[in-house]
Amino acid sequence: MKTAGFLLLALMLFFYMDFVTEANEEKIPCSRQIQNHCTLEYKPHCGSDGFTYANRCLFCNAVVKSRGVLKLKHHGTCGHIAELYKN
Repeated sequence: MKTAGFLLLALMLFFYMDFVTEANEEKIPCSRQIQNHCTLEYKPHCGSDGFTYANRCLFCNAVVKSRGVLKLKHHGTCGHIAELYKN
């Protein structure tokens, strides 16, 4: 009985963590095509991959390359700086 209770608690915790992670990700409108020219402005975007993208254009290019898997975690830096002009 204790094992079943533990497994139920672990399962509930797993689903709660998934819900919290999803709730923290913001939606940002991105084109479905890679932009060949991005500006040099610095308005950082923190991606769900843990990298900071210098601006929306570079973040959206990464979203396109990930086929929509990459999400915006929050605006601002998130610790690591991605290559700024990685195409």
